[in-house]
Amino acid sequence: MRYYYDRTYGVEYGANKNLKNDFTDRRGIVHDAASDFNWGTITLFYRPAMNFSVNLGMGVNSTLAPRLDDNRDVRKGWSWSIGYDFFF
Repeated sequence: MRYYYDRTYGVEYGANKNLKNDFTDRRGIVHDAASDFNWGTITLFYRPAMNFSVNLGMGVNSTLAPRLDDNRDVRKGWSWSIGYDFFF
């Protein structure tokens, strides 16, 4: 989802889930690469002009990467990012 106010301030929300993620090794054994539902990321945008924007993002991850044949919840965490976009 994305919402911008007056084309200057904006917020974006995203969530994802891999529906099917299998890995077949060279011996032909299929492994389930489990990937839980990631509750999402929120990114805040500020666009003082039409050709550039500054953004700050934060995400809450239930898994940081797919796991092969592993059901333990050991890869939970969060992430953040700072960005600057210049459009020319």
